[in-house]
Amino acid sequence: MAQHTIDLPCIADTYCSYENPNTNYGNATVLRAGGYLLEGTLYYERYFALFKFDTSLLPPRKKINYVGLRLYSVKAMPGAAYAQVAYSDYANTWDELTANYNNINSQDIGSFYAVYYTNGIPSNAWVEVDVTQSTIISAILNGNISTKGMYMYWRNVTPPNPPSSDYWEVHSRENINPPVLRVIYEDVPPDKPTLISPIGEYKDSNSIIRFEWQYNSS
Repeated sequence: MAQHTIDLPCIADTYCSYENPNTNYGNATVLRAGGYLLEGTLYYERYFALFKFDTSLLPPRKKINYVGLRLYSVKAMPGAAYAQVAYSDYANTWDELTANYNNINSQDIGSFYAVYYTNGIPSNAWVEVDVTQSTIISAILNGNISTKGMYMYWRNVTPPNPPSSDYWEVHSRENINPPVLRVIYEDVPPDKPTLISPIGEYKDSNSIIRFEWQYNSS
């Protein structure tokens, strides 16, 4: 079947800072994700980014074959590293202008989906993180990507000695290259319909004959 590509626009984004746990960055033009801080023997995420996308633009009853988180990188990330992306399975939705480290980090973020980049990431270039996996596809189809959103963190494969400046920076939706969620979907033929009417009725040529079926699709 024919495949189609749609870019779902970002409707909210921000980032959270461990160093400034009560600060909101909802109006920032550049988002940060990654970095390490060490307290005692524990590493902490320095920054993580949050995104929401408009899933209402996706036509209904389609099969999703691919999902890519497209971000415009403004900071090179050298060396082997990976992006961690997850559907944000929060107990409550977050607001772009109030979310911060303290009111987000304690909630359940859900399973991580790691994407490896063996040669690092360039600056001043689009980077597309392949996040095609069942939980994110389900969150797109049920609309949760628009309400609960997505979480992203970036880290090196081997943590450097903290404090570290290995965080990634990308344009926010307030900038000229806003994040988009690229979805490739496929038209799926419907299953055999179920006849609703007429069943067991006689219709002559003087009657208005109306046929009615129930649409079925897997």
